[in-house]
Amino acid sequence: MNYSIKGGDKMAELKKYRGEAKKKGTTVVLAAITVLISFIPVSAAAITTVSIQDVSIGEGESTIVPIMINDVVDVKGAYFLLSYDPAVVHVEDIGSSDLNFETYEDINNSAGFTRYAVMHVTANMSGLSGAVKFADVALTAVGTAGASSPLTIDAVCMLDSGSEEIRPRDVNNGTFSINGTPYTPPNDNVTVGIPSSSAAPGDTAIVPITVYNVTDLGAGTLTVTYDPEVCAVTDVTTGDFYTVTKNITVSGIAILSTMGTQGHTGDIAFANLEIKAIGSCGETSHLDLTVETLKTYGPPVETIPPAAIRVSNGIFSIVDEVAPSVTNPSATPATILNDNGRPRIPGTNRAQLNVTVTDTIGIDTVTIDVSPIGGSSAEEMTNIAGTDIWTVTVNAPAGINHTHNLVVTATDTSGNSDTSVSIPLTVLRRGDVLRDDVVDIGDALYLLQWTTGDVSDPGVLVGDVNPATGDGVVDVGDALYLLQWTTREAPEP
Repeated sequence: MNYSIKGGDKMAELKKYRGEAKKKGTTVVLAAITVLISFIPVSAAAITTVSIQDVSIGEGESTIVPIMINDVVDVKGAYFLLSYDPAVVHVEDIGSSDLNFETYEDINNSAGFTRYAVMHVTANMSGLSGAVKFADVALTAVGTAGASSPLTIDAVCMLDSGSEEIRPRDVNNGTFSINGTPYTPPNDNVTVGIPSSSAAPGDTAIVPITVYNVTDLGAGTLTVTYDPEVCAVTDVTTGDFYTVTKNITVSGIAILSTMGTQGHTGDIAFANLEIKAIGSCGETSHLDLTVETLKTYGPPVETIPPAAIRVSNGIFSIVDEVAPSVTNPSATPATILNDNGRPRIPGTNRAQLNVTVTDTIGIDTVTIDVSPIGGSSAEEMTNIAGTDIWTVTVNAPAGINHTHNLVVTATDTSGNSDTSVSIPLTVLRRGDVLRDDVVDIGDALYLLQWTTGDVSDPGVLVGDVNPATGDGVVDVGDALYLLQWTTREAPEP
């Protein structure tokens, strides 16, 4: 063995020490065992620490570690028990104590403990003080990389030269660790998976089958089962392998085998299924995998153990992926007056907005963005019973002197939306016959000139300002009203 300790063959020294100690006689050994194991604790002679250090070595390596008695006064004999995990570490030998007479040794690697007793024999019967080495312990790593074991010192017994017990102030245990990353054999945790997928009625989805965390995969056979009322496997194509064969003649079952010209390692595309949706929207089918066999490329060709293979199944769903159709946008009337709180000619300040919306599954909501004219960005439209027409009536407190394209959003029950259609609506300011977005003396003068035929018709919609609900004509009364508005003798038209 190669022990990681400097200076000489420590293992040989341990064996020599043990042999010399045993030559000193059975009578002394038995007497020492009796004294050290069966004593009754009496009193503390000094503050003492017993310790074994942490150890870290590689698989199969060995090392020697001391068990130390520190800050001791007059230690004459000692008995310790060291326990450990025998699946991780073994004690190969123990010895080389500063106490010069070994009295008892019991290495039991099956049970995971070692017992050891020593005493100090001198002419004057004195003990040792200070830092005293109880023993060198030869340890060998028998476990795998990453494993560890506590090194626990138990049943500590120490006597001084007057046969009084020395009580340790503290016991510092250690840990034995084996360096490296735990070994994981290849193909010990393989997953074969098929993801969940979807398609619209009559459409086809390409669904991959993947083998994850595999080493040297050369070939394999899988079976996929599904509900033939919902979907059908129409073809199987190759993934990362050279070739694939298939049997999809029986409804509800697809059998596929692949084979490569080399081994594949990692996450491997086994094959691709072409799955057609033949049922109706909302229907689903399980896609259940069965691994018949997976083979390594080798050589030799070997079977990956079924117990090491996990399967991840998927679900095929038939979904509506087509957005609603939105047509026939209209605004009645297409031009309205702004709203400022003053009454208007009936029907001139409100517009009915209509669209026709159809869908193969069903309409959930239809909204229109009327925020450009001072309304909500998602004003709900309502369905006219018995028709595909959705409608809403709006007014316009804002967005004056502009033509707006108000965007319609139609959403079906599958969550598909269409925003491609808008409804144009023009908003004018009442009394602003010059179309400059203000009503001032210029507009009043224009209406006056209209009464004598000097200018073109301003139109009843914006020119008929008096009375509030209009009288159907534009005359000098309307010009006078605008004049009064400029001096604030009348409300805003």
